[in-house]
Amino acid sequence: MRCPECDLNLWPEPGYYYGAMYVSYAFTIALGVGVFILHYLIHAKVEAWWYILELTLALLIAAPYTFRTSRAIWLNFFNKYRPEIRKQVLDAKKISVADRPSL
Repeated sequence: MRCPECDLNLWPEPGYYYGAMYVSYAFTIALGVGVFILHYLIHAKVEAWWYILELTLALLIAAPYTFRTSRAIWLNFFNKYRPEIRKQVLDAKKISVADRPSL
């Protein structure tokens, strides 16, 4: 699978995205701390299983976002966006920027 904009290979070697798990872990910890603080401020005297339920729901809702964002962050650690390469790829495909539909 290649990026349609810059022709970057989005499927590098097997195991490349294992590092994205650490980024996703950081997101999960931040979300857990945030949910805990909100839970404590709103329901200070409620049982702990309410916190677990709230955290589970928050993690399920945020899972697609954290998955894609952590992979994008990990990819950007090693592959910097360079507009000149994008222009070369578009020129190689003989597609001008003006002919492309805007997003």
